[in-house]
Parts: sequence; C-alpha cells; structure tokens
Amino acid sequence: MRAYHMNQSRPATPGQILEREFLAPYGITQTDLATHTGWTRKHVNQLCRGRVPVTVDSAFILAAATRTEPEYWLGLQSAVDLWDAENNEALRSRLGQVEAVPSPITGSSSTRWPTYQAPAAAQPGDRLDAVRQVPPLLQAAARPGGQRTRHRQQLNQVIASMR
Repeated sequence: MRAYHMNQSRPATPGQILEREFLAPYGITQTDLATHTGWTRKHVNQLCRGRVPVTVDSAFILAAATRTEPEYWLGLQSAVDLWDAENNEALRSRLGQVEAVPSPITGSSSTRWPTYQAPAAAQPGDRLDAVRQVPPLLQAAARPGGQRTRHRQQLNQVIASMR
C-alpha cells in the first residue's frame, strides 16, 4: 500500500470546501443551497459536515450550482477516501495477508504484473471541450441533413477520391 498520505493530515472534505469557498464568502446559507438544489437541508448539512460523501450524482449537482466541474468534487472526495483507506489499520492488516495473483505472463506470483501506466493527470477543462460538443452532435443526428450527415458525406467523398 502506498504511504504518501500516511504522514499528512486528513484532506478537507468536499463539504468543508463547499462551505468555506462557495457558501460563506457569498453569504449563501445551507438552506439556500438546499432550496436551489432540491436537496433537504439535513442532506446539505451532513454534506458540509463531511457525514455524507459526494456521489457522482451529487458532484454533477454541485458543479451546476457552483459553476465548477463534477471532476472537481469527485477529486476532493477521492482524496478523502484514499486518506481514510490508507490510514485504516484493519485494511492495512488485511492487505498484508493478501497473496498476489499469479502473473498472466509467467504464471508466478513472485513476478510482477506488467506495470499499468496511468494517463497524465487531466487538467481542468481537458475533457470538457468534447463534452460540450456532444449536445450539438446529438441534435445534428436528429435532423435530416444535419451536421452529422454532412460529415458523413465529406468522409465518403474523401474515401471515394482515394480509390
């Protein structure tokens, strides 16, 4: 288990960030946020106190309410979840008892699996350009002779010219 969080203090919860960075500076109350999002005041309070986690659904709602991105809220929640797991003695003890699955390449459990190289960390907005293009594409697909049809025609012309 990686230990990069073990000597650090627990990260702020998404709810603490919400309260400190988005609600308090603008004089927005938890009741205001509850009314705006359709959540109960109790749920907003539990979120702000770190009693309930940010889910994918709530990340989208928070993103819409605060003009941020869902990944922002999910990243904050992920940092808290990882810290909690890495500082959980029972989990650490259990992981020490787990045997490695034999490698699919060598059949040996002492041989490391091929290393998975995670993609570079996404910068805010990297994937959003593609996401913002989805509605126009869907709308074009619904219209006869729409943008999608024109693209298909252009592609067919290019293919025909290559023959």
